[in-house]
Amino acid sequence: MQRLFIMIMIGACMLGSVSCKNKERQGEGEYTPLKDITSHNKYALQEETEQKILDSSSNGREKKELTVEEMLEYFYEHFYSELSQEEIEERIWAGSTYYKESGYYEEMTDYWENTREVRDIANKMEPLFFTDMKYYTEEDFTNVPLVVIHLAKNEIYAKHGYIFVNEDLNNYFMGCAWYEPVCGKDQFNDQVFNDYERKNLELLTKLEKELK
Repeated sequence: MQRLFIMIMIGACMLGSVSCKNKERQGEGEYTPLKDITSHNKYALQEETEQKILDSSSNGREKKELTVEEMLEYFYEHFYSELSQEEIEERIWAGSTYYKESGYYEEMTDYWENTREVRDIANKMEPLFFTDMKYYTEEDFTNVPLVVIHLAKNEIYAKHGYIFVNEDLNNYFMGCAWYEPVCGKDQFNDQVFNDYERKNLELLTKLEKELK
């Protein structure tokens, strides 16, 4: 319900709100994190997500595979629950310039619109894959372009606030409303990854090498 409400309100704003257009002009070329984050552990989904999966299982001891809708709800709850509608709008507009300057812009726009048939703001608000909540297999990435696999791999880091040195990666993720850069390479600790992320990172790294 939270996801639906956010999408409806922001979608309506983007379709015709003058105030939003003003925010777009003000946000061009800059990005300021809206929250004072002192630790990238804020982005560690392991404990809360896995506990919810356990709580939703039939016997409380084994994990239940989540539906796409459930994973979206968890994602929205984790990354947007502390933000107001106005703050989310600001993130979308401020990130739009970054997104367009990314070297991945044209390929990813084509992928979202023509492969996933997503032509709204979901491509800036939602993840490519739920690598923190589901074990993927090679079959899940059949015919998926190399650029998508590359970004999906880096998305695992981005969800934990990793700051990218590569300009194209930085611009792409700065264009994602959920992304908040908080931790550079020297401070980043991969212990924040849960088991889903570790296994999916291994898979995506393997696939990327094979496709290059």
